[in-house]
Amino acid sequence: MKQGVFLHVSHPCFEGRKMFFIRCKTVLEYIIGILMLAMFILISVQIVSRFFFNNPIIWSEELSRYIMIWMVFLGMPLGIIRNQHLRVELNIQNRFPELLKLFVNCFFDIFIIFIWILITKYGYLYAQNLKFIPALTFPLKKIWVVICIPISGILTMIFSIDKIMNQVKEYRYGIATRDSTNS
Repeated sequence: MKQGVFLHVSHPCFEGRKMFFIRCKTVLEYIIGILMLAMFILISVQIVSRFFFNNPIIWSEELSRYIMIWMVFLGMPLGIIRNQHLRVELNIQNRFPELLKLFVNCFFDIFIIFIWILITKYGYLYAQNLKFIPALTFPLKKIWVVICIPISGILTMIFSIDKIMNQVKEYRYGIATRDSTNS
């Protein structure tokens, strides 16, 4: 499994940001883990109440759906940190000179940032439209469900910008990464 580009560089200029992103990664993993546990418990209680007591909990399906939405959107920045996000790998890219590899990787990451700018903008507007609309069965405004879209977008853009900065610094200082040593 590939580690994130910025989690294994050991140059002094990387240490402060490196610790910040390691902490962010840990916090995201804990939040997602807690949400997954909550969803598991919620669905288990729903199954027991429905099949054994013949009295289903009405709001449990809706709440578990909302938890799943949050898990997915918080998992996206985590995928950037771990360098596990969806990406087209060019087979011929291994034959490129280092500068061209850097350019191609940065181009893809800048494209990701551009897409996330749009997702964040429209996610925020969507959340504003749902500000006063209640959920169907759970006492919650729908803004709390979809606010994860702009939060995820901001985190993903920050992590992508840091990834680009680290790739450029790695090229500039000649620091080899696991990705470039595997080729």
